[in-house]
Amino acid sequence: MIPTYEYIVAGAGCAGLGLVWQMIRSGMTDTKILILDPDSKTQNDRTWSFWSESPVDLPCQPHKTWNRLLLADIEAELQLNIAPYIYYTYRAADYYESIKREISLYNNITWKFESVLAFESCPEGVTVTTPVEKYTAKWAFNSTGLLQKPVKNQSEYQLQHFHGWVVQTSEPVFNPDQATLMDFRVTPGDEVRFLYTLPVSAHEALIEITVFSSHVWSKEKYLPFLEKQVQALKILGAGNIQVLEEETGVIPMNTTLPPAWKQARVMNLGLQGGAARPGTGYAFLGIQMRNKAIVESILTHGFPVSPPVHKARHLFYDALLLRIIRHSPEKISTIFMQLFKQVNTSRVLRFLSEESSLIDDLLIFVRLPWKPFLKVLWSKLIENKEQTSPRAPFPTTTLPSYAHKQS
Repeated sequence: MIPTYEYIVAGAGCAGLGLVWQMIRSGMTDTKILILDPDSKTQNDRTWSFWSESPVDLPCQPHKTWNRLLLADIEAELQLNIAPYIYYTYRAADYYESIKREISLYNNITWKFESVLAFESCPEGVTVTTPVEKYTAKWAFNSTGLLQKPVKNQSEYQLQHFHGWVVQTSEPVFNPDQATLMDFRVTPGDEVRFLYTLPVSAHEALIEITVFSSHVWSKEKYLPFLEKQVQALKILGAGNIQVLEEETGVIPMNTTLPPAWKQARVMNLGLQGGAARPGTGYAFLGIQMRNKAIVESILTHGFPVSPPVHKARHLFYDALLLRIIRHSPEKISTIFMQLFKQVNTSRVLRFLSEESSLIDDLLIFVRLPWKPFLKVLWSKLIENKEQTSPRAPFPTTTLPSYAHKQS
């Protein structure tokens, strides 16, 4: 007999486990839920950071918080007090363990260490196939990457990729009260590059090289940047330096969003559902907010509804920024430094969080360097005109679907 569930969650990462946590905390403790993921999720394979005015409802505590951020280029350093925001970071291992602990308290949730091979929707539900079994449910949630390949608009498509080390020093060398959001004082290239540093104590920090480009680097290409940073720490008196952990990742940055629904009964979650802000790559807070909205829709309507992912005007702003990143990467450090130098920090963070008003947006734009934005705006208008001309096919919509099912 094929096992039957109410919901199948394919993929037990940030989005999948976050959705299950929202189901638990919302009282869905009698609903049969199946989690499918071959990984037991014991490794600290990610570090998630974000800014927020209030704590996020999670069963684990943040690994570290900061009230101040640093931005720097070859000309200046900006030390920013980000109140009323706080910058949070979570270790994936803590996140996984805390939600797994909650899951273990309920008999209605089953975790099978199996990979997902296929989904097949029908009017009554969905069948999920693994190498071991076929499982059926009324609805499935997918964050495995099985269904969705990145949709590329070449003018507005970049990859944010990064590689970092958690280092421990024998002597105190870090300022644990301030995180470095962007340090552009790295070897220049044909793409955007900056260092990102999260000090959790005077002796320990995550140091990371982040790159925006069309192609992911090999691991060996990141290493000279990290090794140079380690040498700088030694000059500052760090003493012996030990690499405790390493992390690497890739985040697609594209305003052509993947569909919220790939099949009639299969909703995409997380990066697969377009949760990352295209212009920044930040996704964690958006994932948690979207998960909460999905569960609220289940409780209200009896079925999951995909909430809006991004506001249309912010997607337009991101499209312009991504074109600059692609065609004029040398302008990005100036844009970000001027943005935070000329505009109130909380207003900038509100804008980057898609919480800004149109007045906020206008106050920001009048303080930015106009030339690169006007250039890419013109190119976008020309491209849109060509796409909508009678000789070209009418472009399909890229906005997420809000219907609870599709045929």
